[in-house]
Amino acid sequence: MDEALDVTAEGRRSDPGVRGRTPDGPANGLATGGLTLMAALGAPSVGQEEPPGWKAYAGTAGMVLLALGLGLALQEYLASPNIALVFLTAVLGSAVAYGLWPSLFASLLSVVAYNFFFLPPLYTTTITDPENIIAMVSFVIVAVIVSNLTSRVRSQAIAARQRAQTTEQLYLFSRKLSAAVTLEDLLWASANHIALMLRVEVVLLLSAEGEPILSAAHPPGDGLSEADLAAARWCWSNDRAAGRDGEAHTGAGRLFLPMHTGRGVVAVIGLKAERPGAPLSTDQRRLLEALCDQAALAIERVHLAQDVDRARLAVETDRLRSALLTSISHDLRTPLASILGAATSLTTQPEALDEAGKREMITTIQEEAERLNRFIGNLLDMTRLESGAVVPRSSMADLSEIVGSALERAARILELHPVEVRLPPDLPMLKL
Repeated sequence: MDEALDVTAEGRRSDPGVRGRTPDGPANGLATGGLTLMAALGAPSVGQEEPPGWKAYAGTAGMVLLALGLGLALQEYLASPNIALVFLTAVLGSAVAYGLWPSLFASLLSVVAYNFFFLPPLYTTTITDPENIIAMVSFVIVAVIVSNLTSRVRSQAIAARQRAQTTEQLYLFSRKLSAAVTLEDLLWASANHIALMLRVEVVLLLSAEGEPILSAAHPPGDGLSEADLAAARWCWSNDRAAGRDGEAHTGAGRLFLPMHTGRGVVAVIGLKAERPGAPLSTDQRRLLEALCDQAALAIERVHLAQDVDRARLAVETDRLRSALLTSISHDLRTPLASILGAATSLTTQPEALDEAGKREMITTIQEEAERLNRFIGNLLDMTRLESGAVVPRSSMADLSEIVGSALERAARILELHPVEVRLPPDLPMLKL
């Protein structure tokens, strides 16, 4: 895990097991994320380090040989009990560099070398002097205690370094999530950072009409098999782990885990590791929980922002509709008043009007009726567009034809107004 945490995800843009639900509400979701984050920052258990290899024991033997050479060089100036401190230094160095078991190996080698080269009779393993027996036993006890204490301090130092690295990575992850504006950027940053931190392949799935679909992946272009999709559906529906090392669909190639907040499941994450066995260790699972909770809260934040935008758009649409109805009611009354006035004059005072006056009244009725018909047609078209019954059809058109058609329709309105049109001959076609 220490190796995995050394990676810093510098992308272009930010649930293992069964996790219980929390009460609805963003505040509870934040609390859940905080508790999981605290769990991820807990000290790793001593003994979860990588087992020492042959290089550790070879280095330990080298330290003991160096201590032996130094002891042989100083035996003319120091007493035997003081030379034992040189071997304790080698034991201490092995514990600091390699851990408990190599330091115990250093203690064994030091005991043998100290007895063979410095306690009489020399160059034998026999001890004849009772004082030397006491010195040898004391040396063994001190060496074992020093090995144990030093290796424990080393493990605590490694755990502290891991906590610091984990905190730094979580901070970088939260900064990436806060900087992401769109949902696409957020999903890409999350998949990229989690994959680099845990050294696994990551896919993120969101729901589209009740069906989880692949929305982001690292490495990019990574697809899902039918077994993986079945495991992802089961994970989303049951809010539990599925797939490899999960509770169901264990034949899938990935481990799928739900990402949820207090409002429910918001996404599903799929993990795939090339190494055999479980995709994640215990410490990596705790870290993944913290990362998933942060990502889930960020996804919910984007969804809430989209809901706010849709609500604002609905309010603005209602306001514009009210303003449009007010304006249209005025526009409808104008031609209607002209039609009623002309019809009333023709009906009540036919003898007071000559033939020219009657034709003018009839022309007025016809023009205003056509104007009223255009208003009503526009209203019907607008209603059809809003309901989705009519889809606008776009095509390439010449701007001069568009202007000419508009002037032709407004000819009666503009008959008393001079109109001058200047259009460059090399205008491009427009898509309308």
